[in-house]
Amino acid sequence: MKQLLPIIFLSFSIITQAQQIDKKEYEFYHKNPSYVGFGLGLDYGGFGGKLEYILVDYAGIFLGLGYNLTGLGVNGGLVIKPLAKRQVTPYFQGMYGYTATVKIEGTNQFNRTDYGFSLGAGIEIKTKKLNAWQIGAILPFRSKGFNAYYQELIDNPYVSLSGELPPVGISIGFKILIKTD
Repeated sequence: MKQLLPIIFLSFSIITQAQQIDKKEYEFYHKNPSYVGFGLGLDYGGFGGKLEYILVDYAGIFLGLGYNLTGLGVNGGLVIKPLAKRQVTPYFQGMYGYTATVKIEGTNQFNRTDYGFSLGAGIEIKTKKLNAWQIGAILPFRSKGFNAYYQELIDNPYVSLSGELPPVGISIGFKILIKTD
């Protein structure tokens, strides 16, 4: 629950900033756009790509496929854009897919991927051709089993981990408009 408060604060800050930067509707907005993009973050499957289709003006679905350091990373979910017709658009997303991976060099027996739900928020900045840059933060809800496994690895004297699992992940990418209605 403590991790959720920074996400909520970030979300309200993004909305406030977006409303101050861009007061008019974006002139180049098209109804129900579809995008293909590339980037890094859980919503891109790790290091990978994303397909996004906006079903109605303010909500859509997405699928991210990529490499998550142990194999194929897959995440999909719902995206909500309350100010979709503006050049600077805050967005909120909920998704299901991988939330963390552990990769131990020299062996595959300790590698593990966790799956579950994640919530995210960020900002999208559209170009004149309606392509878009995205940057956001994602709060993964990792399973108790994965957290216990990770702690076992930390306590294991034969395993050296390069860092701790971050409580919040980042997402950054570029999306290209492929279709509008």
